[in-house]
Amino acid sequence: VVVGSLDREFELQWGPHGFLERFGAEQVNMIDCRDGKSVHWLTLAHFFAGYTKPWTRAKCPDTFRRMMLKLKDWPPNTDFRDKMPEYFDDLMEALPFPQYTHRDGVLNLARHFPPDCVPPDLGPKMYNGFGQKHAWRGMDPAVAKGGHTNLHCDVSDAVNVMVDVYEGDDGDD
Repeated sequence: VVVGSLDREFELQWGPHGFLERFGAEQVNMIDCRDGKSVHWLTLAHFFAGYTKPWTRAKCPDTFRRMMLKLKDWPPNTDFRDKMPEYFDDLMEALPFPQYTHRDGVLNLARHFPPDCVPPDLGPKMYNGFGQKHAWRGMDPAVAKGGHTNLHCDVSDAVNVMVDVYEGDDGDD
């Protein structure tokens, strides 16, 4: 099912600045999409600074080229609802088909699991990735690889919502 828009607009700031203010100091695991290596020494502040200002992106310690990072499955070990209850509520209110997409939706199978069963991770999880624009300073125009997720099969159903595309300060892309 492809839906062109959410049931309502978000009330909270879902762009990088909203998360930077609250979680910028948090150390996170990222992946450099150029080589698939794990990057674990950076914070969310490093990630979102590079997201909004590509010329400030962290450099790979091996090649000294700017990394093309993606932040996958964030938050990794905490329920999104527990970590960010106001964002969780904002997202749930905006999702279409609440009978399927809400945790307590009547058609959501996880709602009907026996109480002694370990339920699947119902998310949500955030996936954030850098894009690439050849005009960005310090980027290698020969490498046309942006932040991406390889084709895969999830263990459970998923709803994907794109909440932000940042074009940069000049907005000419």
